Amino acid sequence: MILYLIRHGRQNSPLCNLDVPLSDAGKRQAELLGKRMAGYPVDVLYTSHLVRAEETGRIAFRGRGSLVEDIQIREGLSEMDFGSLTGVEDSVLKDYYRKYYDKQLHLFREESHRRGGNVAGAAGALCRRVLCPAPGDGVPGGGEWHHGAVPSDAGGAGMDQRLP
Repeated sequence: MILYLIRHGRQNSPLCNLDVPLSDAGKRQAELLGKRMAGYPVDVLYTSHLVRAEETGRIAFRGRGSLVEDIQIREGLSEMDFGSLTGVEDSVLKDYYRKYYDKQLHLFREESHRRGGNVAGAAGALCRRVLCPAPGDGVPGGGEWHHGAVPSDAGGAGMDQRLP
């Protein structure tokens, strides 16, 4: 069995996680999905109970007869629950998560310095020593890995240089 996981198209609301229909852009996304999926065999179509999810399926698989007529609605396929953030404007949600990220980053840096550690440098050293040794160390494919940062000197100083 092959399982395709497809997210619904853009919703018709600037508010977070409401059960609303697709926007015009979301309908277009569903049409494009249908074109992309035209060559793939699909035996059954499951969606969450959200209006936009079912609408995405109906648009994307239009013309496939019983597939669309027999859409299987499954409560367990719903999106995550945003709790008290459900129904707030997207700008408020983005601001909430930006502040949360900033706080977590501050706590991470504070903890790292309090323990006298250099997490970025230690991670870089571990990567170079174990996961991707430098060329010439007898292990093919040497190089350096960076998580969310531009490559930097051996001390991992680039960890504060976030990629866009």
